Amino acid sequence: MQVQGKFNDLEETYTAADVADAIIVFERAVQRLKHPACWHTIAGVLSAAFLLVDHTGHELHRPGSEDDLIRIDVPGPGPATGDGYDWVRITRMEEKTDKQTDQKRFAMRLESCPAPGNRTGESAHFFKTGASSTFMIERTGKTVTASYHGRNEVSNTDTGSVVDNLRNAVIGIAALAGVSELQWKALLKGFLQE
Repeated sequence: MQVQGKFNDLEETYTAADVADAIIVFERAVQRLKHPACWHTIAGVLSAAFLLVDHTGHELHRPGSEDDLIRIDVPGPGPATGDGYDWVRITRMEEKTDKQTDQKRFAMRLESCPAPGNRTGESAHFFKTGASSTFMIERTGKTVTASYHGRNEVSNTDTGSVVDNLRNAVIGIAALAGVSELQWKALLKGFLQE
């Protein structure tokens, strides 16, 4: 739910030759979404790098699931509160099928969170606690849509570190100005590519 700050709604669509091809594109897109380590490759070299980890920060070599963390390496200096990285938690994954409308949907929600081992509970992300990103892959008949929905995007400038506050303000301003939209659009296209 949007409460404060900026929000984003972005989408890319692919129309297949037939339903069988659309099912293949949908399943491949869902697998790409569940493997954040590939996001940098499919979004392009100027994007952040993502790594799926457990609650202790150790890399996971499997599809993401609820409560896993994603370590984000944004180009440039990272926040001290996150040991040089921004962090989000997978808070929800949901798959729905409606046979009557020939529709299938998979969604994954991410929320800003503290870094592993951070006992302060302070968000280690350039957006404040409460910011979320939801990715959805949806197939209706021959059409596959990948979408991104960012909510409550407010720069995290109330940390205990002046350097982190400045860094988060700069990245937050760039994100609010639309720079992050370029990365998300590239990622959505990448989910759908052959």
